[in-house]
Amino acid sequence: MPEPVISSVIRRWLDENQKHPSATEKSGNFPARPKLGLALAGGFARGISHIGVLKVLRDAGIHIDAVAGTSVGALIGAAYCAGTPLEEMERIGAATSFTDFGRWTPSWLGLATNQRLEKYLARLTPAKNFEDLITPLAIAATDINAGITIYYTRGPLCPPLRGSCAYPGLLFPFNSKVAPWSTAFSPRQCPSKALRSSASTSSSPYFSSPPTAIPRVPSRMF
Repeated sequence: MPEPVISSVIRRWLDENQKHPSATEKSGNFPARPKLGLALAGGFARGISHIGVLKVLRDAGIHIDAVAGTSVGALIGAAYCAGTPLEEMERIGAATSFTDFGRWTPSWLGLATNQRLEKYLARLTPAKNFEDLITPLAIAATDINAGITIYYTRGPLCPPLRGSCAYPGLLFPFNSKVAPWSTAFSPRQCPSKALRSSASTSSSPYFSSPPTAIPRVPSRMF
């Protein structure tokens, strides 16, 4: 979809919602302007295109109230929500190679580790916790033991980010107390549910989606 069309469609939606506020909004409990969330999907290097979308929305004067991301979408989302200039994100992204975030270490868990992602994130933003971000962010990853999608919204940024970027079979699943055995293998590549769920306002550092009818555990990855 051409860039002017993207911004015009969103602008039309915002205008229509402002013209017809809900009964709750009329009562004064919520602001008349509708909240707009942006879900950023995965896709390895193709994820740099998210920056272009963010630039179009910025130039059109469209404010994003919350972001949810999977894999590279989570990485772009973390930098954006921290306030990193889009031009700086574009410059770093265009010069990125696999060795900036991955290191070949073949084992039964995968072919490489994404431990270098911690230093790579530091190049984009000094933020270390979700609470340091300017715009609310949810990072989607998959608990490979339970076969469910987990949305992280509080605490350290890097553990769930590494889990969300751990593509099964290539990058090791990430395991820590914050993000236990998590990967990018998600039945929800575009994590819009995190933006719609009221659970994102809870005190828990993460919330989960219901398991699928057939659990998507490691034996069913390929």
